[in-house]
Amino acid sequence: MTRTYFLAACLFFSLPAWSQTTATIVGTVADKSGAVIPDVMVTVTNTETGVTRRVLSNERGLYIVGALPWEPTRSRPSWRASDERR
Repeated sequence: MTRTYFLAACLFFSLPAWSQTTATIVGTVADKSGAVIPDVMVTVTNTETGVTRRVLSNERGLYIVGALPWEPTRSRPSWRASDERR
């Protein structure tokens, strides 16, 4: 029985390692004077994959686009392009 609990705990705590990395974009829609604009359709597009997410700003002009898949990259001026995603 203890072995079953141990295996279940190992599986539970290892799930985040298998999950995909995601990001969230949060913003406010406002005009030049700073007044918020409600009910604006905000579109976020991944230019590499073409995946698009659309959300509507709320009554305070706030929008949240969550669960955006992304792959972290690193770069350095001396690296070749193929080195950046390692």
